[in-house]
Amino acid sequence: MNKITIKQNEPKFIEYLKAQRIAYSQCKVYQVFDLISVVMAIILPIIGFLKTEYVNYLGAFGVLWTIIYLVSENYRRKKTEQGAKIQEQFDTELYEISWNEILCKSKVNSDTQIDLTKKYKINDLLNWYSLEVDTSLPKSIATILCQRINFSWELKLRKKFVRFLIILLLIYYGFFIFFFLYKNIGFYDMLILIAPSLSFLIYGVQNSFALRSHIQSKEETLSIIDEKLEVYAKNKTEPKQSILRQIQDVIFSERTVPEKIPDWFYSLSKRSNENRTDTIIKTIKTKF
Repeated sequence: MNKITIKQNEPKFIEYLKAQRIAYSQCKVYQVFDLISVVMAIILPIIGFLKTEYVNYLGAFGVLWTIIYLVSENYRRKKTEQGAKIQEQFDTELYEISWNEILCKSKVNSDTQIDLTKKYKINDLLNWYSLEVDTSLPKSIATILCQRINFSWELKLRKKFVRFLIILLLIYYGFFIFFFLYKNIGFYDMLILIAPSLSFLIYGVQNSFALRSHIQSKEETLSIIDEKLEVYAKNKTEPKQSILRQIQDVIFSERTVPEKIPDWFYSLSKRSNENRTDTIIKTIKTKF
């Protein structure tokens, strides 16, 4: 009935995955700015407390670094959009649904894709979508299940990362505020000492709010997908092509945002997320 899980392993589709992986990795290179911001947030306030004569210089440096950090966001956004477009080409050709030229604009040209693909040296991209989306399913149902995998996978990962960020921010700033109060440091001096950590605060708050917004959007779309699957389970009415395209529009839009989960955090959850995805698809299929 469908060939999605077979076609996904064809050379053309593997090339797409390699190119998007490199594009996203190039985007994540800019996460070095996040790391530097974290290190600065830990070290510079301590230096300022121990060497009070350097406080003003450290504050000025913190503000300058924040400007550099915000400029890097522009380059991060461009590489993110490139990766999202390539992944959109993978999905639309695999699902055999139309390309939304209004939303996605032009595709990434072949030369750029080839250049990106050559940089990926690992063979670990087989079975991108769960094999539980078997060939016996109608194409529209197989498509919407794959789309559901995209939402479910990202939703779980982003919830975990948001919790991690919030806890990290609370521990960090809670510690310094407690320490400054204990040492009876004035509010103005407290602000000066914390100024070098401003880019870290921006990173934590910006990512937390952005990812929470994405989580809400994903949960809303996920509920719509489940409604369509329930309808199919009850009376075998398949979702229309226009619905599949609208769901894909949401997927693409959220892939273009620069707030990405770090690779190390992604790796920690990869195996458990894959097993969870297989279990969910199996459960859904039992209703058909």
